[in-house]
Amino acid sequence: MATEKAFDKAALNYDSEFTDTAVGRLQRNRVWNYLRANFSSTEFPRVLELNCGTGEDAIWLSRHGFRVVATDLSSEMIQIAKQKALHSKQKIEFDVCSFENVGNKFAPGSFDLVLSDFGGLNCIDEKQIRLLAENLSVLLRPGGRFVAVVMSDDCTFEKLYFNRKGERHKATRRKDKNGTATVIENETFTTWYYNPDKFSALVNHVFTTRKTKAVGWLIPPSYLNPFFLRRPVLLRALNALENSIGNISAFARKADHFLIDLVRK
Repeated sequence: MATEKAFDKAALNYDSEFTDTAVGRLQRNRVWNYLRANFSSTEFPRVLELNCGTGEDAIWLSRHGFRVVATDLSSEMIQIAKQKALHSKQKIEFDVCSFENVGNKFAPGSFDLVLSDFGGLNCIDEKQIRLLAENLSVLLRPGGRFVAVVMSDDCTFEKLYFNRKGERHKATRRKDKNGTATVIENETFTTWYYNPDKFSALVNHVFTTRKTKAVGWLIPPSYLNPFFLRRPVLLRALNALENSIGNISAFARKADHFLIDLVRK
């Protein structure tokens, strides 16, 4: 309930604080570039999006010919996403739905691709990740894919930033195995962080890992956007370097997020 309240309250400012920021756009472009290179609307026409937020990814997918069903726990996020889709003239099905209930919403084999972008899965623990993976494996056709963008438990950029500030407890906050208390809009809920190996192990009874890559290894976390707004040349250089060598899987575990591409067994 606290998670739902937090994102309901955050919905109004989510785009201005992440989606439309320089850092947010660069990180999302990393995801879109991967989707563009690895998925076509002819081979993977039916897409289920989890934690769709304000609909930025759903609209992009729809514009590229995919048929999208976009879900989110937050009704306020869904309302904004619907308005954006209407304004962009994209036909997208939206549904207020939690991770726990998604398995009961749709018929088996309804989708070719499932996408969960930017840390939505960090709001659930290991047991819930396993259960969600089982439900998604039923919703996907054989050979269907699950692409998740998850906040890592060992972000080099974050550790350097908080250690430099002398806030060592924040520098190590992602390593807490019991989860980390997260506050958004005065609502406190628990966040769990993962690494590619751990996440793969949690879902390997129903999915095979195809690829992992960094999303925000040298592109900084979004809360540093104000700092880099004053240093656009540096931000462009970091982005170019990440795009050049950041697809090496070893860097994924040290990034702000990692993308993991999974194939239904």
